[in-house]
Amino acid sequence: MNSKQYAVLGLGIFGSTVATTLAEYGCEVIAVDQDESCVERVADEVTKAVVANVTDQEDRKSTRL
Repeated sequence: MNSKQYAVLGLGIFGSTVATTLAEYGCEVIAVDQDESCVERVADEVTKAVVANVTDQEDRKSTRL
């Protein structure tokens, strides 16, 4: 059975809780935030953690998830 895949955009209190909980349940999680410290906080728990501003089109084009 393939695991579910999720992207969590924004890693504040709610987003980081969602990302880490999904990861605990065996889901693949891509976590994205523009604040590097928020990304570092969840990096070891999720599948992939990325520093990017998802509201900036230029940043979205240059960031490969």
